Amino acid sequence: MIYNLYYKDILIGYIETLNDEYKYTPIENTNVSNSILADLKKEASGKIIDFPFLESRIRYMNEFNLDTIKYETDFYKLEKNQ
Repeated sequence: MIYNLYYKDILIGYIETLNDEYKYTPIENTNVSNSILADLKKEASGKIIDFPFLESRIRYMNEFNLDTIKYETDFYKLEKNQ
C-alpha cells in the first residue's frame, strides 16, 4: 500500500508498506522548509526502521478502515494513495 504524506496540506512524500517494512520517499521540490523535512529524510531514507509516528497512524488507518488520518496535535496528514 502507498500513502501520501502531507504537511500543512502540502504533499511532502510517500510511504510505501510491504511485509511490515516502511519506505519513505520524499518529494524534493516542495515549498516546505528543508528543516521540516530534515528529520523525515534523515530518519527514513529508504527503509524505515523505527518510525512510530507513521507506523501508528498506518496501523490505526487499517484498523478502523480509514482513507485519511489527521490529528489536531500536529500539521501532518496521511492518506491512502488511490
